[in-house]
Amino acid sequence: MNHSTAAIKFAESAEHITNNALLDEWIALYHPEATAEWVFDGARDVHAGIAEISAAATELAHVWKKYGLTIRKRVECADANTVVLSWTGGFGSLDTQIGTEIWTLSDGLVIEHRMYGHLNIHSSTRFIAQLRLAIAAPRIALEIAYRRLAERSG
Repeated sequence: MNHSTAAIKFAESAEHITNNALLDEWIALYHPEATAEWVFDGARDVHAGIAEISAAATELAHVWKKYGLTIRKRVECADANTVVLSWTGGFGSLDTQIGTEIWTLSDGLVIEHRMYGHLNIHSSTRFIAQLRLAIAAPRIALEIAYRRLAERSG
């Protein structure tokens, strides 16, 4: 996979900003009229303009710093105006989080940022994962359980 030097540098910078909870550097990435959609475990927030993004980023940076978030970001694809990153990591010594970010740029600043994260992933065979799925989508969880049981029965 060959990604542009600019996209790799962007990913390295975004990782450094996140791992060190560098709020000012994070906010400086955004265009004043940027939008951000951040979804964590199904909880969705949309922020319009630098004031809303700054307020939301302040909350996240506080949590990252307080609980010691450490992540690794990787470029999945990029072009002249968009960088798509995936990330893994977690709080403290945990490595239970994954996510995807889509950064759209205009004149060198982020005009749109979409971030989708899962904060506590487990194998689908673990009870906690099955319970979370049952709470979020009971019909789907039951259908999967039924299919798995049917496969085991022959």
